[in-house]
Amino acid sequence: MDTSLPNPKKPSITPETKFEPSGYSYIVLCTNDDYSKPPVVYRGDRVIEHFFEDMAIEEEYINDILGEPEPLIMNDEAEQAFQLITNCEVCQTLFDENVIKVRDHAHHGITRDPRKKDYTNYRLALCQRCNLSLKEPSYIPVLFHNGKNFDTHLLLQKADCLKDKPISCIPNNMEKYVSLTIGNLRFLDTCQFLNSSLDT
Repeated sequence: MDTSLPNPKKPSITPETKFEPSGYSYIVLCTNDDYSKPPVVYRGDRVIEHFFEDMAIEEEYINDILGEPEPLIMNDEAEQAFQLITNCEVCQTLFDENVIKVRDHAHHGITRDPRKKDYTNYRLALCQRCNLSLKEPSYIPVLFHNGKNFDTHLLLQKADCLKDKPISCIPNNMEKYVSLTIGNLRFLDTCQFLNSSLDT
């Protein structure tokens, strides 16, 4: 048994608390409500391992949706609106023979308004450059509040159970991670997108 005290001339760390997650909750949201899901809540044993299992199911569900993009569907009202627009609705550049006008659409549909009988997934009239820049990301964002400072560490501690998934991180420093990618899921910290804390 080691009863020696830390050397007062050298810095030392004495662990006092070990955090064990007791549960989690999440919700799958999409701009098309047809693909959104109700909240999932889990409390019990093997929390991180169970979370990874749930995320694998959601990843497969979302990949199936992303793999079947909806073609452009225009109704008369959308076509009339498109024809009347003279400038790109993002960068405001005037359309001419060099700046070609294109139809941007929601690749996974738009929640249908039951009051409208003619469905369209058309969104905006854009120049080609802006249309290409609005390309959907190749990853599925999973957002954690304060994940960089806390949740990502819990996930990485159990990452060995993900033997068949590629894992990569973008570190901010030795203790904090900007993002963690597991398969097609990218775990991001919501604090990166806020100008101030939730208290303000």
